[in-house]
Amino acid sequence: MPGLSRFGVMQHLDVLAEAQLVLIRREGRQRFNYLNAIPMQQVYDRWVSRYASSAAKTAQHLKRYAESNPEENAMNDSTSGFRVVKIELEVEIAAPPQKVFDALTSELQAWWPHRMREGSTVTHDCRVGGLIAESWPGGGVLYGTITAFDPPMRCSSVVQGFMGACTIANDDVVEARGDGAVYKKSLKIWGEVPEEMERMFREGSAAILHQALKSYCEGAQS
Repeated sequence: MPGLSRFGVMQHLDVLAEAQLVLIRREGRQRFNYLNAIPMQQVYDRWVSRYASSAAKTAQHLKRYAESNPEENAMNDSTSGFRVVKIELEVEIAAPPQKVFDALTSELQAWWPHRMREGSTVTHDCRVGGLIAESWPGGGVLYGTITAFDPPMRCSSVVQGFMGACTIANDDVVEARGDGAVYKKSLKIWGEVPEEMERMFREGSAAILHQALKSYCEGAQS
């Protein structure tokens, strides 16, 4: 916006951060601002009609702009198809941090909604080097290999060769907030990442956190 100073922009971003619409992540001296899709999903579920698709597209464009930085733009080579996609999500859950962490790890089978095969089993080997996987008679798929495991606060994993041409690093962090917890998910995907895959992870991850995980953890408290 013409005439708007950097200080003015930061003030606006801070207001959005207080409303939990923008997530702030710092790496060294750099500050990255990410649109939080969870409250957007909540508003959409409650208020937005089928005629508001143009507003959703505008929000998506804003998110991509807020996430961009020169280093990653240099890596995103349209000629080779190589891209770097970062997704940051955050949701408050009215359940103890330990319950949320257990749901993300040892209790994954009880609530995980997206199965490759009906009747399959989802397992989380709760240790560094362990596997997160879905299996069925005669087959299965690897979700990731655990690279960090620090209960009840953090679990990280990575999977290479996802859909043949990209790598996905996932970082799950659970923090206490009041009588409940806040769950922060960071996804970084690099390689040949089609637009459809990026959309699948952005929309799918938001739905999993807002609906499946939150409902499971909070329902278990009643």
